Amino acid sequence: MSICQSQTPYDQDLLPNLTWVTSVELQVGSDDDKQAIQGKLAECKRCKVKLQEEAQLAEEAQLEAERQEQAWLEEERVCTEAEAQRLEAACRAEEARKAEQSQWLYETYIKEHFEFLVPDLPSDWDTTDEEDKDIGGLNKELEGLREEEGESWSQSESGDQAVASSTGSQV
Repeated sequence: MSICQSQTPYDQDLLPNLTWVTSVELQVGSDDDKQAIQGKLAECKRCKVKLQEEAQLAEEAQLEAERQEQAWLEEERVCTEAEAQRLEAACRAEEARKAEQSQWLYETYIKEHFEFLVPDLPSDWDTTDEEDKDIGGLNKELEGLREEEGESWSQSESGDQAVASSTGSQV
């Protein structure tokens, strides 16, 4: 026996036959294993696709819920704003009503308590055409008086000059 042969516990001539038999058995088993593995892979792919579809549906449902919530919030904001504007308009109307009422009460109070202070004379705002003609007549009369006054001044000045000239000739 050679050293090589002594170190191997089996007959080397049998090795190719053993490899061939083992590989054939493995091949037969590997076909079954391949089919089992392919089946498991297909099942995993189906589960993965199903999970992806469920995740996508859940995401779409979440987005739809958020959109509906935003629409509801917007509708609430619009309603609240409209209500605030309505209340503001009602407050302004109430303030205007109170102001009008207090103004009327004030005017009534003044008329009732201080009427004796106001003479019954026509106001400048309530002039009629007839009163306007009277004013025009008064203006003409005033102008005539001014002219007369101007003439009397000029006469007195000329008289003063005559008196001054006569006193100057006597000196």
